[in-house]
Amino acid sequence: LMMKLAIASSLDPESKDDAARLFREAEAMLANPAEMDPAFLLGSAKELVAQGQIKAAEERLRNAIRNFPKDAKKETAAAMRALADIWISEERNVAAANALISRAEALEK
Repeated sequence: LMMKLAIASSLDPESKDDAARLFREAEAMLANPAEMDPAFLLGSAKELVAQGQIKAAEERLRNAIRNFPKDAKKETAAAMRALADIWISEERNVAAANALISRAEALEK
């Protein structure tokens, strides 16, 4: 439930300022961090990027990409694009970033 609240807060302009705290609290409540919902990981990563915590965001995006169900193509593509954006903005892994963008485009077809 806490994960859903964090995601909803990140999407709501009135409660967006609380989103980062809610993501942290939801993560702290999990006994097994591997059980994090991929949508939660994607939302958490976006908040972490906004806070400048790029390495933590990258880790969550990688986990989201691995854990989204096969039929969650739109969400997987969004995570791939977010990870590629990080790499491109930091001018590293550019070839891998371009490959991720190509994979995301293929998923969106």
